[in-house]
Amino acid sequence: MAVKVSNEPWRDYGDEHQPAGRTVTLTLPVPDGAIAGNNRGHWATTHRARTDAKNNAYYLAINDGHKDLHLAPVSITIDWHGWNKPDYDNAIARLKPAIDGLVLAGVIPDDSPEHVRQIAVRTIAIDRKSPRVTLTIQELV
Repeated sequence: MAVKVSNEPWRDYGDEHQPAGRTVTLTLPVPDGAIAGNNRGHWATTHRARTDAKNNAYYLAINDGHKDLHLAPVSITIDWHGWNKPDYDNAIARLKPAIDGLVLAGVIPDDSPEHVRQIAVRTIAIDRKSPRVTLTIQELV
């Protein structure tokens, strides 16, 4: 999985804050279904899945040299390519631990509404050959 930082601005995003700052793109494994909001599994399984998702995002950002970027405020866009097609709420809920990993790595200072202005799901598609989730963190100006 890879992380890249770009200074290229997005166009025509539709938010009152137009993205024009730095961009970080992370490609992560699809989070375990145990994290899903409607999962009723054992708490230990859910905890382990959340910890794994958080650590994946944290170590990916750290290993690629993106510690302490402190991008804020940001917009996070999700592109989901997995075995199934979750609804938008479930996709966002399953990625909450990954966002926590970004906070832990210092990519964003906090996941409060003050710092994360928007979380949007752009794509939900089936891709059984290469399941992945791409998070695009765009600094707003």
